[in-house]
Amino acid sequence: MAFAMDEDITDRPSLLESDLSCPVCRDLFRDPVLLSCGHSFCEDCLECSWKHKNTKLCPVCRKNCDGETPIPNRALKNTTESFQKEKGWRITGAPQVICGLHHRDLQLYCIHDEEPICVECVSLHSGHDIKPIDHGVQYCQELLELKVKILADKLESFKKLKKRCNETVNYIRSQSEEAEKQIRQEFERLHQILKEEEASRIVALKKEEEQKTKMLKEKIESISRDITTLTELVQSLRREMTAEDLVVLQV
Repeated sequence: MAFAMDEDITDRPSLLESDLSCPVCRDLFRDPVLLSCGHSFCEDCLECSWKHKNTKLCPVCRKNCDGETPIPNRALKNTTESFQKEKGWRITGAPQVICGLHHRDLQLYCIHDEEPICVECVSLHSGHDIKPIDHGVQYCQELLELKVKILADKLESFKKLKKRCNETVNYIRSQSEEAEKQIRQEFERLHQILKEEEASRIVALKKEEEQKTKMLKEKIESISRDITTLTELVQSLRREMTAEDLVVLQV
């Protein structure tokens, strides 16, 4: 009997372990948060206890916590982790396989809320479609397959859209290159026409210059002959003016 009592005492959690345990799940705190009333809970446990509740109450003292944002209790988290390391326990973030609120096995699945529940949670899911957990697994698998199919179809449509966009880019590039080629050819043709026109006009200008120069030279030669004739006449008259008066009268 004494041995049984000793074993029972040994199996009991220490006072420190009790202080470091969540009042909801009775397990060591995981990401503890603190309420204004001074009570701390695992963040997930508190969210689970408040889920589907119209009024947010402290699970221990039942204080109204509506509009309150739980504060991360870092000191408690550090103390819990230190205690686990001291005991040689592995700190794990693995999800619970039992109900955090009732500590019962998760044997059912709520289709409406898409979450596993225990038998005592059924009252919290009044009017919801409740299935055995294996049906819930099948439902989740079918739902995931549907979502995967939707995402795969969307992925395929994105791939096709990307392909069309790339084809459009290539088409625009080829059209631009072809247009650039035509523009260059057109300007080269225009440049050739302008060069030919330039040469033609220069030839015409030179020809006109030669013709006008020739005419002016001929006129200059004619004027020069007239000047020579008039000069000779003037000189002749001056000679006669110096002759005797009779000669002048006879002129």
